[in-house]
Amino acid sequence: MQMQQSMSQLAQSQSATGFEQFMEQLQQMANSQGQLNDQSLNLFQSQGNNGTLSIQQQRQMQRLASEQAALREALEQMSNEMGSRQDVMGRLGELSSKMDEVVQDLIKQNINRKTIDRQREILSRMLDAQKSVREREYSKKRKAEIAKKYKVIDPRELKDISDLEQKRLYEALKKSLNE
Repeated sequence: MQMQQSMSQLAQSQSATGFEQFMEQLQQMANSQGQLNDQSLNLFQSQGNNGTLSIQQQRQMQRLASEQAALREALEQMSNEMGSRQDVMGRLGELSSKMDEVVQDLIKQNINRKTIDRQREILSRMLDAQKSVREREYSKKRKAEIAKKYKVIDPRELKDISDLEQKRLYEALKKSLNE
């Protein structure tokens, strides 16, 4: 239920204009994909040896297929909204076909090791994209600065510190070493 709400919020959101909004959407999508992965793995592991599914498992597989399809649509929408900023999306655009394959496996009720591996790859790429976007934005914020001139203080001038001040500095140093 919570996942459906976050998916609908993601689908209804305005354009991804800012970096923070983009990162938030990507985080929501990664969280949703992680939940899908966990549920799919549990379903895969609970299948009988003969591959038959209970009615409840079949319904769960249909629900997972629709959630994966909604996630794919949200990713495609985000990709379209980014427009000229496709460099930010990176390899996320390729995930649509992987998501489609997962949806088809779930619709056919044919969840297998390849399906699980595809879902892991989808999540991994989402997380990698988040990391690379953060790194790119961080590197854009960094700027070189010209060396500044600082006033040099001769250490001999420090001898003029009063005994009381020297004692206070010694106690503070001693206290910090004990912590």
